[in-house]
Amino acid sequence: IQKTTTYANAIKRPKDSSAYIAADALRNGAKSKEPTQKDKPVDAQMAGDRELDSDKKEDPKPKASQIYKDIKPGQLTKGGDSEIKQAGLQYGYKEIPNVFKPAPGNAGSMLNEIMSGEVANILEQNSNLTDNELIDSVLKQFGDTELFKQNKGSKPAAGISTKDIPEGQNRGLYSKVMVAVASGKRKHNKAKRDARQNEFKNPKMENYYGHSESFDVMVNDIKGKKVIGPDGTPIEFEEAEELIRSGGKGDNPSDTATLIFDSDSDRVIMTFHSDKDSTSAIVAQSSAKAEADANQANVDKLVDDGFLEQEQAEAVMGENKEMV
Repeated sequence: IQKTTTYANAIKRPKDSSAYIAADALRNGAKSKEPTQKDKPVDAQMAGDRELDSDKKEDPKPKASQIYKDIKPGQLTKGGDSEIKQAGLQYGYKEIPNVFKPAPGNAGSMLNEIMSGEVANILEQNSNLTDNELIDSVLKQFGDTELFKQNKGSKPAAGISTKDIPEGQNRGLYSKVMVAVASGKRKHNKAKRDARQNEFKNPKMENYYGHSESFDVMVNDIKGKKVIGPDGTPIEFEEAEELIRSGGKGDNPSDTATLIFDSDSDRVIMTFHSDKDSTSAIVAQSSAKAEADANQANVDKLVDDGFLEQEQAEAVMGENKEMV
């Protein structure tokens, strides 16, 4: 009678026998074998599915230390009118014949106009960054530029207490960067609010400096688009261009602007900001109200000059006052 070799008796045979070797391989294989998706209980399979779903989520938001990881020191994040802003950082508030002429203002307002837009761009990448993280990132990236050097001083900007400035930091520069961060956060939050109000699903924001070259870039960026105000009021291209090019003047005393593009349509929201207020006005609780009161006279003038209908003006000011 032929005896059948089983695993039980094969594993007891001499270790150099072929039966033992085969049984031992089978034993080790059973230990190392991972269960397949079919072998797993239903709960385990569902957990695996959830793991796969988590892999499909958006890439994690960059940390503060990663914002400028692939960008040279002194260089801005790209987009909008970054070229003229870059020149402003390089030359500071100083005219270089046939090369660069700054927008009206001073070194402080220039830093605020350029860096508040940069901060808004950073927040679009990660809106959870703290004020200190933003300030440290900006100082580290742009601290050696001419514009930042021009803003150094022994006294903090108006409205900023020396107690708020870390020991070892230049009071003048650090306080002005604090103001720029506050302005940038305000721009970012307003843009998000405007986008949400107009049901933009995946908005893209661009921020512009108050330079004549910035106006050219901005006008070019709205060509072929359906321009609307923050409240959704349509604005004809000619009217939008007039408002842009009058930036910093009587008809439009604002200094900087934001365009919010809708990824799912050709709509774009156009909104303006004032960055030449005193730093105390920007930081103080009353800054929004002061800005709203000042804008009332500007909107009235646009109506008188025929750029806005009365209904449009009322809609604009209604939206403006809601934010106060």
